[in-house]
Amino acid sequence: MYQHLIPVINLFCTNIIIIISIYSAGYFFLNQFQVKKFFGLILISGVIITSILSLFINFFLPIDYKISFIIIFILFIYFLKLNKYKADLLKIIIISFLSIFFYYAGNNAEDFSIYHLINIQAIIENKIILGLIKIKLNLGQSPISFYGDAIFQSLPFIKTIINYMSFITFVGLISFLIEIIKSKKHYYFSEYFLIISTLYVVLKFSRLGSHGADLISLVLILCGIYFFLNINLKKINQEDNFNNIFYTLTFISSAIFFKIFSITYYLLFFLILFFLIKRKQIKKYYKLIFTIITFNLFFLLKNFLISGCLIFPIQETCFNNFLWSSDNYTIYNWKLINEAWSKGWYDHFSKNYYEYIKNLYWLNTWFNNHFIKSLEKFFIPIILIIILIKKLKRKTIYRNNINFNIIIVFFVSFLSVTLWFFNSPLTRLGLIGLIPFIILILNFKFLRNFKFTLSTNTISFIIILIPIFFLTKNTYRIYNTSSDYENFPYPRINKNEIKNVDNKKVKVKQENGIKFYIYDKEKCFTIKFPCLPKYKEKKFLFLKKYNYIILKNL
Repeated sequence: MYQHLIPVINLFCTNIIIIISIYSAGYFFLNQFQVKKFFGLILISGVIITSILSLFINFFLPIDYKISFIIIFILFIYFLKLNKYKADLLKIIIISFLSIFFYYAGNNAEDFSIYHLINIQAIIENKIILGLIKIKLNLGQSPISFYGDAIFQSLPFIKTIINYMSFITFVGLISFLIEIIKSKKHYYFSEYFLIISTLYVVLKFSRLGSHGADLISLVLILCGIYFFLNINLKKINQEDNFNNIFYTLTFISSAIFFKIFSITYYLLFFLILFFLIKRKQIKKYYKLIFTIITFNLFFLLKNFLISGCLIFPIQETCFNNFLWSSDNYTIYNWKLINEAWSKGWYDHFSKNYYEYIKNLYWLNTWFNNHFIKSLEKFFIPIILIIILIKKLKRKTIYRNNINFNIIIVFFVSFLSVTLWFFNSPLTRLGLIGLIPFIILILNFKFLRNFKFTLSTNTISFIIILIPIFFLTKNTYRIYNTSSDYENFPYPRINKNEIKNVDNKKVKVKQENGIKFYIYDKEKCFTIKFPCLPKYKEKKFLFLKKYNYIILKNL
C-alpha cells in the first residue's frame, strides 16, 4: 500500500509546483496589459509564456536542472507576492488532485515515443541544436510546449519525462467555461459555441493517451474564436472591446506555435488589425502587437535553426545554403509520405504513395476506412452534444440580422476544413476547423446570433458532469489496465514496451568531439541524446562550433 502511495504523492506535489509556476507566468503576462483575468485563461496564458521563455533561454543554454530551478524559484516568489493567490490556491490544489487520475499508470500517445521524448531530451541536455530534424524529421513540427515541459523535468519527485503543458491547457479551458457560465445570466452564440466545444474536448481528451501535440493549439483557437465572436467590429473603439481583442490577438497568434494547421486563423488576426487601423485605434495595441511580433520571431528563428525552414515543411520558406539545412527533396518527400499516410495509404500499400495521392485516387480508400471512424469519434459525439445543449437552453431569441463575426468564423473554419481535407485528413488534425464548422452548420438560424438562458439546475449539471466524467473515465482505466503498478506508476514511454532499453544493444560512438549513441532497435526511448535507432541511416556529420552542436549534411 505504501509503495502505491508514493507515486500518488509525487504526482500531486509535482503538479502543485508546476501549476503554481504556470499560474504565476500567466498572471504576470496578463497583468502587463491590465486585462480582465480568468483563472482558466491565466493557466492557458502561462503555458504560452513559460514555453516562449524556455525557448528563448534555449537559444543560449540547455534547460537543465539549474535553469529550471531558477525559473521555478522566481515564479514561486512572484506567486507568494500576489494578493489573489490565496483565492486561487484551492483551485490549484483541486487540479493537482485531478492530475493524479490523469497521469497514474497512464499510457502516452503513440507520438510521444516517436518524437516528443526526443525533443524534450534535446532541450534539457543541449542548447538549441542546428539541424536537429536530421535526427527525426518530425521534430520540425514540434510544438513549443515541449520547451515549457522541459522546465519541469528536473523536479526531484518524478524521473519519468512527462508532458505537463497539455493537461494544464485542458483544465484551463474547463475552468474558463465554468467561470463564464457561472458569471452570466444571459448567453449568446459565443457561449453556446464555448459550451459545445469544451464538452467535446472533455469527451475526447480526458485521458493522457489522447493528448498528442494537437490539443494546445485547438484550445487556443477555440478560446480565440469565443472572444472574436464577442468583438463589436463596427464599434471597435469601445473600451469593453479591449479584453476581447486582447485575448483574440494573443491566442490566435500563438496557436501556430503549437500546430501549423492553425495558420488559417491568422485571417482573424489581420482582420482585427485592419479595423483597428481603420478606426485609428492601433496605438492602444502597440505593446501587444510588439510582443506578438517578438514571440513570432522567436518561433521562426527556432524553426530556421533546427530545420533551415521558417515554417517546416513549407518548401517556399526553406533555405538550402546553410550548414544545417535539409535539402528540398528530403522535405518534400517526407511531406508527401505524411500526406499519403493521413489519406489511408497504410490500407493501400500496393500503390506507390506518390501515385496514391494523385487525382483523388485516395478518396475511396479514405472514405471507406477513416471517414467511418470519424463518424464514430467526432461527428456523432459532437452532434449529440449539440442536440443536448439545444434541449437544455431556454428562452432563445434570435437576432434578425446576420452576424458579421459569425460569417467570418464560418468562412475561416470552412477554409481550414478544406485545407485539412486535401492535405492531412486525419480527424485529430482537423478539429480546429471541424468543431466550429459543424457547430455553425447545425445552428438552426444559420449565421445569426441569438440570446438564451440556462436554468440553475442545468448550470450545476454541466459543472458537476465534467469532473464526474473525467474521474470515472480515468478510474475505470486505472482499475482495468494491465499495467504493473509497481513498475509503471507513472506514464509509460510506450505502452507496448515492458523494458524500454536493452543496454547490450547500445553502442557509443564519437565524432568531432560529440558523443552519440546507436541503438539496435526501432526507438531510442530514454537513451541519452543524441541517439540513432538501427534503421536510421546517418547522412550527416556532428560538428561543434561556438559550443553549438550542428548536424551538417554529408
